[in-house]
Amino acid sequence: MDKPQIIAHVQKSLNYTLFDCRWVPCSAKFVVLGSHARGTGALQIYELAHGDVCLVHEVNTGFIGCLLVPGPRFSCNTETQ
Repeated sequence: MDKPQIIAHVQKSLNYTLFDCRWVPCSAKFVVLGSHARGTGALQIYELAHGDVCLVHEVNTGFIGCLLVPGPRFSCNTETQ
C-alpha cells in the first residue's frame, strides 16, 4: 500500500457542472462551485451529518468567476446580472 487511495464515503448527484470543491477548515462542511447549463453560477455549502450529505445553503447567481490557485484556498468574485 505505497500509493494513496481515495475512499468514497458519500456520493451526491448535482444538476450542474462542478468546478471546484473545498473543505471548510475545522468543520464537517464543504463548498461546491459550479455552473448550470444555462450559464448561471452555482455555489452550495454542504455538511456531512450521520453518514449523509445535507445542503446547508445555496446561491444561484448570474455569473461566478473563479480564480483557482494552488493551495488550500480559492478566490471568487461574483457578478449578478
